[in-house]
Amino acid sequence: MEDWRRRRYPEYQRPSDYRSYRRDLRSTSGHVQQFELGQVGPGLAILRNAQTIDATEGEIETIVDEKVNRFKVRITSPITGESKRFTFEGV
Repeated sequence: MEDWRRRRYPEYQRPSDYRSYRRDLRSTSGHVQQFELGQVGPGLAILRNAQTIDATEGEIETIVDEKVNRFKVRITSPITGESKRFTFEGV
């Protein structure tokens, strides 16, 4: 689909919205579990799938274009099966 652009403009690169990315929450309370996040913002996150999580501490990992960032968090609101949204603070 973009081949004509690359032939005509060799310096052409895909727009930034084509980046590969992944966001996960790893529970470090008790046994380690990994949950996929749909969205991460300052102090809040939204799980991709609604589920109940008993974790109180964890680690959020983001991977954008193979660059990995991790930060430890304390979950400040309960994660219930009814709501995918939860709040957190950095540890």
